[in-house]
Amino acid sequence: MATAIGVVGSVITIFSFLKDMFPEPDNPSAKFAFKIGLDGAGDPPLSNAGGNIPDVRCWNEQGGFLGITTNDNNKCENGADLCETSVSDVVQQPTYTLFTGNDDAICISWASVTFPGGQNYANTIGNWAQSCDEAYGRGGNWYYSDIYVPTEDGPDETVFCAWVDKNGDVDTTGIQVHWPEYSKDSGTKDLDYYCNNDPVLRFTEDPDPSDVIFWTRKRDLFSQQPSTSSARSEERRAVDKQHARLARRFEKDTRLVKSKEAKHTASGLCGAGRSVGPSFVSLEERKFCYMPTKTVYPFCEDTEGDPCWSEEEDKVVAKGSTGRVAAVPEMKFDKVLSWGEK
Repeated sequence: MATAIGVVGSVITIFSFLKDMFPEPDNPSAKFAFKIGLDGAGDPPLSNAGGNIPDVRCWNEQGGFLGITTNDNNKCENGADLCETSVSDVVQQPTYTLFTGNDDAICISWASVTFPGGQNYANTIGNWAQSCDEAYGRGGNWYYSDIYVPTEDGPDETVFCAWVDKNGDVDTTGIQVHWPEYSKDSGTKDLDYYCNNDPVLRFTEDPDPSDVIFWTRKRDLFSQQPSTSSARSEERRAVDKQHARLARRFEKDTRLVKSKEAKHTASGLCGAGRSVGPSFVSLEERKFCYMPTKTVYPFCEDTEGDPCWSEEEDKVVAKGSTGRVAAVPEMKFDKVLSWGEK
């Protein structure tokens, strides 16, 4: 078993990763595993197929490039226990990793790595995306998931998932992780440290990202402004990309997610700036989040006349005055995902 520093809301938490959550060592290779929370919305929607496994680039602690593997045609199938990939001919420790998206968006709940020497590290990427978004507005695109991870001193926690894509379905094109930062042995820091230091964790929107930001000098663990630099596997494109509203990108997604999990609220999903994914019903909160417009509707039993969510019909209906019919969006869901059954 290995532990990993993570976050739940704004609280730094230690997660426990079991042995079977890591790839088997294969020297000389760096091996990576992913747990997928959701796949992207295609046309037709990807209700029975996973998205593309991200491409993986590795660097050593000094920013030296170690290798790359591309996964353009390798899918992580929907419902797979674990999806794996590897970067071959890596003999040094790949402490910095960049995951970059391919044409089919995929939402990663957590990732793990096995170094060539057998060391294991893990990261609950989805939770960091959501928490950094909520606290600082600089996390990645995220969604809920039905994936559970054990905590060291408490119950299993459902974790969020972080999107990565290449073709514009979501803004996040790459995710950088500095693995040793998440080892319990490195000592925990506050949320600001993990969210606002690019070498530690970075969600990038650059087109075709190919570099990481790395620490350039050995630093005091309590230093707030250590030096950083950029490591390139090819010339970095310095492109400023204006943040775009993403909700309508999933307008044709005919999946509907229903969750019994108390912390999966429709109001929280619709109210978040960087949440992306299918429309969502919170059975605990008794509300529906229509993601194309990020509008929250109450259950019809809980309101008198406003447009409301009919749990029986799986759609928003007009209740009361016919004058409100124009406020009812057209929707049809052909696949319902039920979460929180554990």
